[in-house]
Amino acid sequence: MAYYQSTDILKEFQLKGSFKVEYAPYVADHTAAVWVDVGMCDDPSIVETIEFLDGNASNAAKADINTGAAKQTLAIAFNPWAYDVTNDMFLRGGLDTLVTSADAAEAGITEVYTGGLTEITPFMIRFTNRRIDKVTADDLTQYTGTDYTGLTAGDAIYRDVSVIGFKCTPTAGTNLTGKRDDDTDAAMRFPKTFEGLEDTTRVAGKQLSVTTRNIVPIV
Repeated sequence: MAYYQSTDILKEFQLKGSFKVEYAPYVADHTAAVWVDVGMCDDPSIVETIEFLDGNASNAAKADINTGAAKQTLAIAFNPWAYDVTNDMFLRGGLDTLVTSADAAEAGITEVYTGGLTEITPFMIRFTNRRIDKVTADDLTQYTGTDYTGLTAGDAIYRDVSVIGFKCTPTAGTNLTGKRDDDTDAAMRFPKTFEGLEDTTRVAGKQLSVTTRNIVPIV
């Protein structure tokens, strides 16, 4: 019989499955944002990169002034299943112009023009992982607000973890790649990639992103 070095002591902090992906216009208070769901997508990911201060004299060890982080960024990606005009234009940061037909016979036809604009408007992106779980003794110790009144160990809950990038911009243009007509998975995907930058208008230490953990009672 194997001897295991540890046990499942941090199960409240485990994640399972994928993410719900949403976007919102930039607002200083992210809790007041109005989020839009991008719908079904594949392979959502957020990867942080830290660029470190570096460099030292040839005759000495690295100086303290060059110890620390120079910059933090996020690489965000996901592949939506839907080529939705509203979502696509927003996630391109305002580079496009939408024209909707006013002709009575062609009402509802839309055209999206692009090219010639240079300013990109940053926006926020949120990934949320939700899984069904049960209240633990540790939860009862941590979550003591009025939203959790009446919870007892063993009650059914959603366990939510969300990550918000505050200042996101696209890093690639439109990618329309067809598939075989007889492919067993014939649905096209539309890859999106973004960079999340530090928002220097925010307080230092809170400029790149926020990760929020919460439990939601299932009633």
